[in-house]
Amino acid sequence: MTSLESSERIKVELEDFISNSKSLAPVRPANHEYPLIILYGQSHLGIPLHHIRLREIEAGREPPEFKACEVLLRGTVRGHVLFQMTIHNSNLKDCILVGCTIYGGKIETSQLKDCHIRMKTIGEYDTSPTIPLLSCCEIEGGSAHHTEIFNSTTNGVDSSRSVIESSLAIYSSLYACELSNCGIYKSKFGNCKVIEGIQESTLEYTLEFRQLPPEIRKMVFSYAIKMDGLSTGLIAALRPDPLLYAEVLETFYKEHIFVLSDENQAAFQSMSKIKLQRVTQICLKDMNNIPTKDASVFFPIGTKLTSIAIEYQGVPVDIQHFHNITKRWFRYFGTVVDFKVVWKEGDFGGLPNPPKGLKIAIQAADMRMGIKSVLTRGKSREEKPIDTRHSNLRPCRPVVVLGPELETFIWTWKGNVLRWNPL
Repeated sequence: MTSLESSERIKVELEDFISNSKSLAPVRPANHEYPLIILYGQSHLGIPLHHIRLREIEAGREPPEFKACEVLLRGTVRGHVLFQMTIHNSNLKDCILVGCTIYGGKIETSQLKDCHIRMKTIGEYDTSPTIPLLSCCEIEGGSAHHTEIFNSTTNGVDSSRSVIESSLAIYSSLYACELSNCGIYKSKFGNCKVIEGIQESTLEYTLEFRQLPPEIRKMVFSYAIKMDGLSTGLIAALRPDPLLYAEVLETFYKEHIFVLSDENQAAFQSMSKIKLQRVTQICLKDMNNIPTKDASVFFPIGTKLTSIAIEYQGVPVDIQHFHNITKRWFRYFGTVVDFKVVWKEGDFGGLPNPPKGLKIAIQAADMRMGIKSVLTRGKSREEKPIDTRHSNLRPCRPVVVLGPELETFIWTWKGNVLRWNPL
C-alpha cells in the first residue's frame, strides 16, 4: 500500500472513530474503592506476593485477595487488579492491569501498566468489535497495535517509549511514545517519535506536570499537604485526572496525621471503611470519653497504622488510655513502628512537669517493649483556628493563631514492629 493510500485509509478510520465517540460515556474519575482482589496468571510461579507493581497498588489498602486466572475470555470485570493475564474480547472497568496481553474488548477508566494490546484473534462468531477500545484510561509503558484510544493518557517508562502502531487516538495526551501510522485528533503529544500517519488539531508541547518523575510529583503533593492538611484544594483539583488523583491520595494518607478526639469521634466513625483502612498515622488527644479498649470501634480490620501518638495536657492524666493503646492497639494493628507520648502543661499554668503516674507508665513501657524511649523536652505553641463564619473574612486557608508557650515533654519509641511483651 502506498503512503497516499495509507493516509486516506487512516483519515477515513479516524473520521469514523470521531463520529462514533459521541456515544461513549462522559469522562469520570476511576473508582478504585472496591475490595482489593488480584487476578493473576502464570500461576505455576505461585502467588505474586512481592512484585513491586502490586506492592505499590496495595499501599494503604486492605490486604488483597489473590485468585489464579490464566485467561479471561469474554469476561466482564469491574474494580479488580489483573496481573500477567491473557485477556480476550472482555469488558473491563475501573481495573488496574499489570503486564497483561489484551486482544480486542473494551477497557474503561482503568490503569494499564506494561500491557500489550492487539486486535481480537479468537471468536469467529463473536459479535464484539475486532478493534480494542481504551476509554478514559491511564496507559504506562507497553504497546498498542490497531487500537482505538479515547480521552486517555499514555506515558513511556523511564527512557523507553510506549509503542503505538496503526492506532487512532482522539482527545488524548501522548507522552514519550513512538507513533507509527496513527491517526491523532485533538490531542496533545510531547517527546514523541512520529512515523507517518495523520495529526489533526494536535498540540505539541515540551513539559507538563505529568511528565515529571513520580518522585518529584509526590514531593510537590507532600509539600502541599504539609502546608494545608485537610484544607488543601489539591485533591479536589486533581480528581478529573485518575493518575494524579491516585498519587495525591496515596501521599495524603501516607503523610497526613489524623486527629481523634472527644470532639470529632462521631465524625471519625462516620468515615467510610475504605477511607479508614488507608489511614496510617493517628494522634489521640482530649480523650476523656474516647473508648480505647477496642481499636475496631474506629478502625476496621485491615487498617495498617504505622504511627500512633497520644497527647495529654495538664492533670489529671488517665493512664488507662496509655495501657489500652500499647497493649491492645499494638496487637490489633501489628504494623505500628512509631509511638509517641506527648505531655503539655495546662493552658493556664499548673505543674511544669508531667505527673508521677505518667512517668511510671513510661518506665513500664520501656521494659515491656524492650526499647528505651527517647525524651525530648522544650517549649511548644499550638495553632488554634479562628471561627470566621460570621465575619467578612473568607480565606482560602484556615486562619489560625498561636497559643501560649507550654512546657512540653515527648517520649518516642521506634522499632521494626512495636509490641507490648509479657514480663
